Amino acid sequence: MDYETGVGAAVLCWLFYAASLLVRINSQTQRNLKKVGMRLSWVSNKADAWTGEDEKKSIWWSIGKYAVCIAIQVPFLLLSWIYAAYSVGSILWHLWKDLGAPQSVKEYRWKMRNRDMDFVEVVREMWKLNESTVPLEDFLAATADEVREKGLPTPGWVDHRQPRYYLGEPAAEVQDA
Repeated sequence: MDYETGVGAAVLCWLFYAASLLVRINSQTQRNLKKVGMRLSWVSNKADAWTGEDEKKSIWWSIGKYAVCIAIQVPFLLLSWIYAAYSVGSILWHLWKDLGAPQSVKEYRWKMRNRDMDFVEVVREMWKLNESTVPLEDFLAATADEVREKGLPTPGWVDHRQPRYYLGEPAAEVQDA
């Protein structure tokens, strides 16, 4: 366990981080969240706001931001085994934390990762997860209004004055959901 081997292990961990960040920012979860005006943070991996300003930024902005996120960690590679232990520990901590999540959260995450959902489906899943006491129609209308206020496009058929049309189902079934 010499220094050079530690630097090699740290480089492997760094490459894993770079690849996982690239996958995360191009993931189905990211695309689903953008439909409701949110995105995954590149640093903390938590939901953050997505605005019309972000939508207008060029691809070069994203490439530069990715390069900075990756380059910030390069000096830490010299810490060799400390960086490698931190990286492995961080991965294990995230896995351990996810094991204790309730089943409803696991189902929500699975759907966000694996299904290309439309605006209404994403909002409905968020509504279920929050166990909201607000009717689904009101929650959907409020979310659509928030997305519009952020300067993002919403589907043209979203109209909170006609709930049966934007939900795609009769109003009586919606209230039973």
